[in-house]
Amino acid sequence: MNINGTIPPFICDLNNLTVLDCFNNSFTGMFPVALFNCSKLQFLDLSQNLFVGFIPDDIDRFSRLSSLNVSGNNFTGNIPAAIGLLQKLKELDFDQNKFNGTFPPEIGNLSNLERLSMAYNGFLPSRLPSSFTQLKKLKWFWISHSNLIGEIPEAIGEMVALDHLDLAGNRLTGNIPTRTIPDDFGKLRKLSLLKLFYNQLSGEIPQSIGRLPALAHWEAACIFMQWRNLVGVAAFDNNLNGELPESLGNCSSLLIVSVSRNAFSGNIPVGLWTAFNLTYLLLSDNLFMGELPNEVSGNLSRLEISNNKFSGEIPISLENAAYNNSFLNNPGLCTRSSLLSLNVCNFSTQKSSENSTKPIALISSVLATVFALASLLSFLVIRVYQKKKQALDSEWKLTSFQKLDFTVSDILSGLTETNLIGSGGSGKVYRVATHRSSLVVAVKRICNDKKLLVKKGEATVSVVAGSFGYIAPEYAQTARMNEKIDVYSFGVVLLELTTGKEASFGDENTCLADWARRHMNEGRPIVDALDKEIMESSCLDEMSFVFQLGVKCTNKLPSARPSMREVLQILLHYSHPLVME
Repeated sequence: MNINGTIPPFICDLNNLTVLDCFNNSFTGMFPVALFNCSKLQFLDLSQNLFVGFIPDDIDRFSRLSSLNVSGNNFTGNIPAAIGLLQKLKELDFDQNKFNGTFPPEIGNLSNLERLSMAYNGFLPSRLPSSFTQLKKLKWFWISHSNLIGEIPEAIGEMVALDHLDLAGNRLTGNIPTRTIPDDFGKLRKLSLLKLFYNQLSGEIPQSIGRLPALAHWEAACIFMQWRNLVGVAAFDNNLNGELPESLGNCSSLLIVSVSRNAFSGNIPVGLWTAFNLTYLLLSDNLFMGELPNEVSGNLSRLEISNNKFSGEIPISLENAAYNNSFLNNPGLCTRSSLLSLNVCNFSTQKSSENSTKPIALISSVLATVFALASLLSFLVIRVYQKKKQALDSEWKLTSFQKLDFTVSDILSGLTETNLIGSGGSGKVYRVATHRSSLVVAVKRICNDKKLLVKKGEATVSVVAGSFGYIAPEYAQTARMNEKIDVYSFGVVLLELTTGKEASFGDENTCLADWARRHMNEGRPIVDALDKEIMESSCLDEMSFVFQLGVKCTNKLPSARPSMREVLQILLHYSHPLVME
């Protein structure tokens, strides 16, 4: 529905009205105080509308209310202290508004409260009231990006019913004497999600967190996630110190470990190097030490241990040019080959010439044989390529940047009109469900007759396909395509997906990219720019992130745009329920 105007006062003529759901309409005006006359009202949802002004100070007149949701509006000012008098409240949602005052400690008096959401507001810098720890029945607490300062109350462990705790994106530092993570987190036995990222917490990670039986997502991306069933650890960009818990090496389900840019020290848990499922191991800019093991996980697609104190030889399996920057600034590390930018190890040569001559002769003969076979193979490949060049030009190619559980045929079979979810000047986008798993992917075909950037040296082409809004502004001056223009077009696609607007959105002199950039530069809330039709609180962080990435990709200055390789790494890193580094 899309009802506009104001809520009519006569609605309270319905004497037995207990539920009023006005979600996702276009109601305007101030808070509808006429609803105070609905004496039996128990459930009131005014979310996702256009209300403005203050929450009335006598909000406690809703004496029977058990659920109040005003999220996604334009309310300002303070949250009134009288809210703490609504003793029957079980759900209270104030998120995604423009509150610029304070929130009252009296909320801690709501002994029956199970859900409290105040995220994405511009509150005055505020500490988390200690009274909130009295909310013994609270299961869901979401107050990310709300200008919190100070320390996390030590008594937070008393909130024994907590299942979801999200304090991300605040300023939890202030004048904190110790700035440690409370060990009392270990008392939250029902906690399944903990987010503390983008704060400035320091100190050691409490061992008690590792004993939480239900924890499935421990994001401190500024901290951690899921222990026994742990799939990822994100603790980058904080001041955390101490050693990584040894039990981390026993997590066979681990996919990602990202603890860069902290002050961790000591040895890496032995089992972490060989964790079978581990694909990302990011340990750079810490104080880790010790020798690298002879064997590491064969599934690693990204390894970063630069700027530490590791020593010894690089394992043979990692002597690959792909890891050229992975080991930098570890003075004690060396390599057997010249493929990496490291010192070559010095080996003792005390064997007799007789014993050493045979291996050299054997190696020489093997190398000669390999060279001959390589020459023959190269000749055959060139012949085949020349004969099939035209056929290859018309074929699609799927380039795998990570281990995938689907094939090209799985994707191509799903490119049907029934799976079409969008189209534009740069091609069509399909929603494809793979047969081998429950994975659903978005597929877009971007055609380019000149094979944009396929070969080294072919950095520009003279043909552009697309429509207004997708093309970078510098193309008008150069009429030449390059990678940065491709990045711009991709950024526009990201903005389309997150805002629900077309690339040409705006007046005759602007487009969607200009509008999004202006929205950011003016300091307006990102949530105001997102597509309300698909926006949900559970994915708000992800949508905001993709929107910001789209703005970065469409920067007017080409040199300020990331490369497609960088964009790929950013999206891959964010594809897990972790926070991007």
